[in-house]
Amino acid sequence: MIPSLGPLSWLIGYMLAALAGSVVMIRIFDLVTYPLWHSAAEAVRFVVFGTTWTGITAASGMAGLNKKVAQAREVTSLLRDGLDAFAERNEKRKRLK
Repeated sequence: MIPSLGPLSWLIGYMLAALAGSVVMIRIFDLVTYPLWHSAAEAVRFVVFGTTWTGITAASGMAGLNKKVAQAREVTSLLRDGLDAFAERNEKRKRLK
């Protein structure tokens, strides 16, 4: 993890992968469609690039988000157990008085 970027540093690798994937998809798109319909292909290139970029980034981001959510659930469970134990000890103390 790059310390200067903090918690978002994991996204850099995914951004680079999205860029590479998008460029590859544009090249494939050009090879298939450019000879057939040149003028419309120019307009659609941006859509293909953006869709590929968004798909790769969103899928990888969701994987990272799922890990964070699992960690948050684990911490919440630990806190809940600790608070329950604390409340139980308090009730026992009140009963003993």
